[in-house]
Amino acid sequence: MERVGRFRFKCKKDSVQHLYQITDVHLLSMACAQNKFEEYLYQIKNDPVAIVIGTGDYIEGISYNDIRFSPSEMPVKVRVCDLADYGKYSFDLLYDMLKPIASKILALGFGNHEYVLLDKTKSPHLWKDFIAKIGCKDLQYTGMLDLIFQNGVRDHIFRVAAHHGAGWAQKPGGVAIRLEDFMSGIDSDIFLMGHLHKQMYQKLEVVGCDPSMTKIISTHRLGVVGGSFLRTYTEGVSTYAEKRGYRPTPLGNPCITIQPETRQLGVQW
Repeated sequence: MERVGRFRFKCKKDSVQHLYQITDVHLLSMACAQNKFEEYLYQIKNDPVAIVIGTGDYIEGISYNDIRFSPSEMPVKVRVCDLADYGKYSFDLLYDMLKPIASKILALGFGNHEYVLLDKTKSPHLWKDFIAKIGCKDLQYTGMLDLIFQNGVRDHIFRVAAHHGAGWAQKPGGVAIRLEDFMSGIDSDIFLMGHLHKQMYQKLEVVGCDPSMTKIISTHRLGVVGGSFLRTYTEGVSTYAEKRGYRPTPLGNPCITIQPETRQLGVQW
């Protein structure tokens, strides 16, 4: 787990801030809905209060030396010569897409697809080089950070725990249990998780006392499973998701709304 740091933002009283989660895009898969991902990036670019955290699997990362490799699942634009340095080719494409919003990105973590690609290609330096080019913090697989919103009177602090995710849950109940397990093991206000390709969020109310022990208070916690841009079924190609019988899922990543003054949290898809 990484202790990423603290990020401070000026805001107006009664303002609403937007935290975007980028996760499970799977670029360079024939099943990736790249046009929808580009629309999401455009939304972020034009949002004046947007900040971004990424939780991995941005690239498909299945190279020719991977047992899952299937030429039919690769975009036509990928040439044979590109496979010789497929890790660099993948991260260069990802960088080109994220560059217009790089100033809004606080931290990026990797997922199992990046991890396997870096291992198979024997090129772990590619991840550090990519993070350096973006100019953000490195979450690794799991990390924690603070968002501090300042309105001139007091600081409003929200702790965020971000984790790529794990497991094979397919039913909504299984995904909810996985998310609840994550939320119960770490002390944070906002929990971001990917991997399961589902769009889901869960709110928890935690009862306690204020610091001066003068009154009972309730605090809000929000957990989000961030969805995906990977289609389960794609015409003209049988992807590994189809072969394994995964359920079709809605496409897209979330925007978490944060009201610093009231500490209200919400999710928009």
